[in-house]
Amino acid sequence: MSKRYCIDIDGTICSATTGRNYHEATPWKERIQLINKMYDRGDYIIYFTARGMVDLLVILMQHPRLLIFYSI
Repeated sequence: MSKRYCIDIDGTICSATTGRNYHEATPWKERIQLINKMYDRGDYIIYFTARGMVDLLVILMQHPRLLIFYSI
């Protein structure tokens, strides 16, 4: 049976930053890999963030080799 996980971005899959200095956030690869495994086994992953969409894309553009799956 699949599970649903709601995951915050800052402080969960990457380091938290002060203000809107999201370009300083460091992704935590081990946690991202674990979440990807959860997705692969059929779980639903829902990301929550207070960031605007453009700010969220910054970290993905900085680290294109880090694959974060998502469920639609």
